[in-house]
Amino acid sequence: MKFLNWKTDTELLQIINNDSLDYDIRIHATMELIAREKIKKLIMVLVDRRRSEAW
Repeated sequence: MKFLNWKTDTELLQIINNDSLDYDIRIHATMELIAREKIKKLIMVLVDRRRSEAW
């Protein structure tokens, strides 16, 4: 569901917590939020690694 990648984290949380929405949409919103968190962690690891190499 490509439209979810245009939503903010807050909007994704609202979709996830909205019981009136289809279960499939809520699952995809959860997957998008998890993917974003993994990307954020990966970026932090890469930045830390680059900083340690600079020292």
